[in-house]
Amino acid sequence: GVEGIPALVPHPSLRAVLSLCHESPGVFATEDIDKGAVVEVFPLMRLPREAVALQGIASSAVLDPSDTSFALLPLGWFAAYRQSHPANAEISLHAGAVPRYAVCRALPGGVKAGDEICVRYSLGFLCVQIGEA
Repeated sequence: GVEGIPALVPHPSLRAVLSLCHESPGVFATEDIDKGAVVEVFPLMRLPREAVALQGIASSAVLDPSDTSFALLPLGWFAAYRQSHPANAEISLHAGAVPRYAVCRALPGGVKAGDEICVRYSLGFLCVQIGEA
């Protein structure tokens, strides 16, 4: 990565395809991903909260924990990951004064080839849709 930011390349085994269970895109592993392995790093675009609501992209954005008048719009495949329990991966924010990226890592047990990657969010990740807060 550059200056402490991990490489912004998704794990090579990821594929976004239509989920037969949910009739919407999901992210699947084509090979096993070991526990703790980085699945994807999402650069964060910091935008005024009102602008995000006006653009109709609020469902993909989260509140900035350093200033909730701003939203963080994760780039990459973030919006295609399904939030689910039990999860096989976790998304956490970079621990900076103003987060610049989020990281998705495989949980203990890893992700098996063919499985959909279902995520949970770490503490401090304010996954509140902009219109709800």
